[in-house]
Amino acid sequence: MGLPNDILQGWVLNNIKKFDRNLIGDPTNGTRRISGQFFSPPDTVMASSTTSSSATELPSVHPDLEVPLNLYSVQAFEFIGFTKETSEKLLKRWTSEDELSFQDVLEAHIDYFCHDITEDPRITMQQLGISEARQERIMDPLFNDVRNTATLHYWILELVLENLWTLENLSERLNRNLLVLQNTSLGQSTSSYYNKAHYIDMDIDRKPRRLQCYLPL
Repeated sequence: MGLPNDILQGWVLNNIKKFDRNLIGDPTNGTRRISGQFFSPPDTVMASSTTSSSATELPSVHPDLEVPLNLYSVQAFEFIGFTKETSEKLLKRWTSEDELSFQDVLEAHIDYFCHDITEDPRITMQQLGISEARQERIMDPLFNDVRNTATLHYWILELVLENLWTLENLSERLNRNLLVLQNTSLGQSTSSYYNKAHYIDMDIDRKPRRLQCYLPL
């Protein structure tokens, strides 16, 4: 187990607050709010800028996101996709196993419960302590064809590792997206710096097969 890692680096927080204090909330119960404006594609941001140059007036295509303050927390495990009860158990295990990384704890927990998957995936996910919200997204009928291309173990592992990756890279992603908002607020075109493929979206597609069940958006 490493030392607590802040999800958002101090210099990124300062840059965001200097640009627009309303884009990020104060710490509350181990989490903070991040404005959904960060997660709107640049073409949406640019279109809205034609009627307003103020960043605070841009519409949020995505809802605001509540993120944990640091990885060393129950809130981080909850964000990744577990119930509060299971998150508390996982954090306790992590603090008692000095040699285990955050990812090690997640993989060991999933492997232990998925070695004997039941016929009902809901039962398996309940045993794993996957939150109801994540269960609903994994089992969404819209994704039946995609879900059937791999095992439940695969998709659960995808879910938690993708959300862990999101937390570990959130500072860089917000800093990149802040540049888009800054250029837009000044009336500058972002096309020479970013396009939709380069913009760091919270739904970034990193793998050829995926379910749209990772983030609480």
